[in-house]
Amino acid sequence: MQRENYLIDMDGVLIHGNKMIPGADEFIQRLKKKGKKFLITTNNPSFTPGDLVHRLKTFGLNIEPEQIFTSAMAGMGILTMLSMAAVFLLCLWFLRDPRVLAHFRTVTHERR
Repeated sequence: MQRENYLIDMDGVLIHGNKMIPGADEFIQRLKKKGKKFLITTNNPSFTPGDLVHRLKTFGLNIEPEQIFTSAMAGMGILTMLSMAAVFLLCLWFLRDPRVLAHFRTVTHERR
């Protein structure tokens, strides 16, 4: 069975703290050269895909924002899947981005 798609955890697989895991750059280059599809995942919701692209670039890894999938994105996907049209946000500032919330009605105070 040939593998066509890859989900790659960022923390501890590609980078660890302030260091790139040895061979991570070669692995990503091989995937790109072979035209394989991949997403770099993280369970850290504190950063946007753009932030993570910049961080990875400091290690010499050229990744597009569309190749990053965060736990915050997964959470928003679950809300969409559950058809939760109204949400009360207790979250980080970037989740309040209008592009992220395009399909939701936000509740800013408790209804009585």
